[in-house]
Amino acid sequence: VSCSLLFLSAALQPPARRSRPVPTHRPGGWSADRQRDYHAAVAHRVLTRGGHGGDGRAVAGLPGIEQLDTDYAGAAAADDRRREWQGRIGRDEPSSAAPLYSCAVCALTFDRKKQLEEHLAGKKHRAAEAAAAGHWAAFQRSSWSEASLALDEQRALVTCAFSLPAFLDGLPSRSRADGSGVAPHVTISSLAPHKRLMLWRYLRELMPSRPLLPEVFAQLERQHGRFARVKEILESGQVFAEAEQAVLRSDPDAVVQRGKAATRRGRSCSPSVQRAIDVACGHGLVGLLLAYRFPALSVVGVDRRQRPAYTAYVDAWRATHRSAGAAGAGEGDVLGNAQFVEGEAAELVSGEPRVRVDGETFVLCVHGCNEVNVEAVEMARECGASWMVVPCCLKTELYVQLESMRLTDAMQYAFLCGSMAKAYGAERVATLDARVTPRSIVLSGGGRDQRERAREDRVACEPLHTR
Repeated sequence: VSCSLLFLSAALQPPARRSRPVPTHRPGGWSADRQRDYHAAVAHRVLTRGGHGGDGRAVAGLPGIEQLDTDYAGAAAADDRRREWQGRIGRDEPSSAAPLYSCAVCALTFDRKKQLEEHLAGKKHRAAEAAAAGHWAAFQRSSWSEASLALDEQRALVTCAFSLPAFLDGLPSRSRADGSGVAPHVTISSLAPHKRLMLWRYLRELMPSRPLLPEVFAQLERQHGRFARVKEILESGQVFAEAEQAVLRSDPDAVVQRGKAATRRGRSCSPSVQRAIDVACGHGLVGLLLAYRFPALSVVGVDRRQRPAYTAYVDAWRATHRSAGAAGAGEGDVLGNAQFVEGEAAELVSGEPRVRVDGETFVLCVHGCNEVNVEAVEMARECGASWMVVPCCLKTELYVQLESMRLTDAMQYAFLCGSMAKAYGAERVATLDARVTPRSIVLSGGGRDQRERAREDRVACEPLHTR
């Protein structure tokens, strides 16, 4: 009977409303007394299942709970904005446990104040400041200005070095188990104003020799906004940076240096690679970036069909340069060295070849599925061409013969990429940022002297009496 009465009395009690936990953080501008009052008011509300008789009046000398709720939310939001802003420009407040000193312009952090002072007095920092001033002058002439941000805020975002973690913070991620990768639906138009300015700085740094690149994507946003996807921009930008270095490595006299145009004997660098083939190119942005970076390089995008995104990218590039040409800042026939060919890559180079592949060719395959990676690499190796692949879907049986394999998705991907690197003699292994794409391993190798190197390796491994 006692138990029945206990359960009955519990059932007759009004349901307790969920309430926010008592906050422990004191927002900026709040005194200790005001924080204590708020704690007491929240505790009273919890004990009375709503508190203040439901009318929000002060009880026992406490301020009105609803007003305190509003004040606290506003002050906490202001604190969040302040911390986010400090994080964006690299001026995080040093903690008492591990004080940090940061240079926002160079995106560097130091443990000691003396180290920061030495850095600020150095040549690299002065060069970075000069470059930042150039970025700000270019930004003021661009179409990326944000009226919702104060001029000082815009200047800080544009002149501080790009930070990928700060840019990705708060962006929707893909619906994967590990949550890695930017959600495909995020476009430039959906970005917050400060994120847009950070993206401008990223595009500016991606290809310093082509200052109109940010304007190309601004034009893409205006003309074909649904194709201005942030994930594809970041992913293609990182792959392009690796491919650019692979192309430049083909010329032994080239000065390979990120952050400035490669030069040779005081002239613009013309690498020995004469053409590039983007196998299973999809939207084709990586190949178009290569064509834009190297006007003398013939770039062919190959896929079963041409996607609307490819056409949208080309339209945006040409519209941007038409406008710039009218203003006297154009660069001639932009992307005149790029073309798209429909079909299977293996079929295009067999029989009567429609695409030429030889020792002066660079074969690229980004996120090709299953056998496409193998076809691209084997085609390059057969013709003595250099190659670079970023594998996506890999079939285990193409690389290793195992009875069973119990690995996580990430571990299996890394294992199969390693097996592919061994099977095809990859000379370089790199990685993109996994926060942009989980399929991030880059394999590259080959070239016109690949067969000679392979023959020398075989001779070196043979016993002396067989030579």
